[in-house]
Amino acid sequence: MKQQRMRISASAASPRRALQCGSKLIDTSGSSIILALVFFLICAIVGSIVLTAASVNSKATSTYQEAQQAEYTVTSAADLLGSMLAGTKATWAYDGEGKPIFSESGSYQDAFGTIAGIWQEYGNDIWDMRTTQSAQVKPYTVPETLTVSADSLDEVHATIEFDRDLNITVTLSLDPDAEAASGYSMLVSLQAIPEFDRTGKLLAVSWDSYTVAKASSATEQNPPTGGDAV
Repeated sequence: MKQQRMRISASAASPRRALQCGSKLIDTSGSSIILALVFFLICAIVGSIVLTAASVNSKATSTYQEAQQAEYTVTSAADLLGSMLAGTKATWAYDGEGKPIFSESGSYQDAFGTIAGIWQEYGNDIWDMRTTQSAQVKPYTVPETLTVSADSLDEVHATIEFDRDLNITVTLSLDPDAEAASGYSMLVSLQAIPEFDRTGKLLAVSWDSYTVAKASSATEQNPPTGGDAV
């Protein structure tokens, strides 16, 4: 009878061990959720990288196009203004005190009236700069800023300077304040050709041709990049 109980006890313990082993084999319900979360996290990271790269590339393309447009606009305006100033001439008569008369009618060879307007309005100031005794005299900057528009493009602002030899330098920029201009800018240069009488009195000045260069390269005395050769 004792042996029979022992057999019954052993047979009862076997299903219990089988149930325990079976429960360990089928308990995998949480692993699929973790794998799904990892997959979505990887997709989110990859998607974020792709979107960031696309945004950076789009911004770089837009910035490049804006820079190209600014360069084309300012360069076109520089060529237009250079062609307007090239071939101009100012001829003066003198008053009884030996000073030139800048407002005399018909003393300017200027199809567009730019040179004539400058000398009639600011001629006395330019002349005073030219004849000053100071060795460190600064070029005279015309107070009035010109506005130039080529081929229906954006307006370009031009600042005109005359040095002591009456050479002309024009700074063109999309910014109306040339000194604070942070965008693309160009320089137009015209060399003055003076005419004197036998006594050395200046009778006339002409500006026959022009050069165009980037403002930065021009200050470094690099060769001009456009316009007519002087």
